[in-house]
Amino acid sequence: MREPDCDVIVAPIANDTIYDTWGVLTSGLVSPETALRLLAAGPAYTQVALRTDRAAAHLRFLGAEPLPEAEILAGRDLQRQEEIAYQAEFLSLLREHSPEAVSSLE
Repeated sequence: MREPDCDVIVAPIANDTIYDTWGVLTSGLVSPETALRLLAAGPAYTQVALRTDRAAAHLRFLGAEPLPEAEILAGRDLQRQEEIAYQAEFLSLLREHSPEAVSSLE
């Protein structure tokens, strides 16, 4: 595969679905087609990759401020809610596309 010829890449970032999906795929519990469906489960996040010094040269530090405890706790709560929703979606997709896999796990 050829490296992209660019300074910055903005693209989806891998989330925990990769590890869960790899586990059920390599154990033989699901087909590759089902694994692809499972990879789409969960929240989508975006990352920005600065690939060159030229891109990094445009960064400027604007400042920093402490986060209030309530904001930190709210962020943790949101992350937990996303984890629970992802697990439910993953299980639902697994039941839909590979019910035998779910029965072998229960």
